Amino acid sequence: MMTTVTIPHDLATAIIDVVNELASELDLHYEDDDLVACAPTIEKMERLVAMLRQAGYECPETYQHIVERYHLSLN
Repeated sequence: MMTTVTIPHDLATAIIDVVNELASELDLHYEDDDLVACAPTIEKMERLVAMLRQAGYECPETYQHIVERYHLSLN
C-alpha cells in the first residue's frame, strides 16, 4: 500500500527552488569523475524529490540532469 504524502504548496515550491539551486551548483562545480563525492547530497535530494513526486509535484530539470550525470559516473 502506497502512503499519500501531503505537502503544502508554498513549502513544496520552496523545496523545489532549493533542489533546483543545489542541483545547478553541483552541475556547475563538479566534473563527472568528482560526482561520487556528492553521493550523500544526491541521495538526500533523491529522497526529498521522491516525497515531492508522491505529493504530485514535478522535480526540476536541473535535478534530473545532475542525478543522471551522477548515476552515469558510477558506471
